[in-house]
Amino acid sequence: MASRGLNKLEAAGDTFRREGRRRNPLVLLGAIATAGALVVGLSAFHVGDCRLSQKMMRNRVGFQAATVALMAGSAYLQGKT
Repeated sequence: MASRGLNKLEAAGDTFRREGRRRNPLVLLGAIATAGALVVGLSAFHVGDCRLSQKMMRNRVGFQAATVALMAGSAYLQGKT
């Protein structure tokens, strides 16, 4: 009975690994690219370079869309197997 209580204390990552789910490394790259575009865009806005800021914010939206698509695709493919 004590072992059942220990299962509740598992970290979420351990639970996912235990169930055989794999993480998509491209999602991590998408998140890093999104954060990088956000930082560069905000710093360009702070300096006063509106053109670069606008370009980076548009890139950020594209990176976010690609990351969400990768997450949805990964979830779909994992559910299929």
